[in-house]
Amino acid sequence: RYGDHETGLSDATMNRHLATLQSLWAWAQRRGHCDGNNPFEGFHKKLRPGVNVQPYLAWESHELNQLLNPPPRRTDLYELILVGMFSGMRIDEIASLKWHQLRISKTRDGTILYFQIEDAKSPAGVRQVPIHSSLSWLTERKRGPDTQRIWNKFNEEGPGKKPGADAGREFSRLKASRGFSSRAKCFHSFRKNVTRIIEQSGVPENEWAQVLGHERGFTYSVYNPDGITLLRKKELIELISYPEVTIAEPYAGSARDD
Repeated sequence: RYGDHETGLSDATMNRHLATLQSLWAWAQRRGHCDGNNPFEGFHKKLRPGVNVQPYLAWESHELNQLLNPPPRRTDLYELILVGMFSGMRIDEIASLKWHQLRISKTRDGTILYFQIEDAKSPAGVRQVPIHSSLSWLTERKRGPDTQRIWNKFNEEGPGKKPGADAGREFSRLKASRGFSSRAKCFHSFRKNVTRIIEQSGVPENEWAQVLGHERGFTYSVYNPDGITLLRKKELIELISYPEVTIAEPYAGSARDD
């Protein structure tokens, strides 16, 4: 009943499971494998922050030190974490990156290296994310074929053949091994960290939304559809800093699975 846990699953998890079962029943019914009313309908529970769902929380500096020191044995997982910490990108966006998405833009103000996010949850998610100077080890690495994923050891799973689920499980194992059990602290929490840093730096929400991959307000999206420049995005990314966290630089030669 409880999947080897002492208590039941969360309402959010139950909603996901029941939605899948509803779809499975409907799929089977259309093909004549079952009939009658869908037994999995009507169980959806409304999620209310602070009541039956716990929002994601940012990692604190002492927690990041505990999580990252010593660095994880899997170098590719460690690199995904660092990209998340210095970009705010989602885990599947990072794990899905291919070499052709690591690009260079030459401007009058210099050369800007950036990730071109293509396969996103929404149109706003298709964007350019400049590469933080703390991730320079990635740009110095020998490139693979354009269509190869940068971190290709994570398995592609599910209907969309996404590697994010496999990477997420590896992060959960790491988190548990370092003594963290709260669902509020996860890979997505790095987006919270980055956004907190940016907000405390006084950056307008409309500007940061264009880097994080969120929708802009009506006025800005309609009257300035081009948004801010790549140079401005680079300036915003460089505001990200973790002065109280010890961060070891990964091996620059190649992404390894130790």
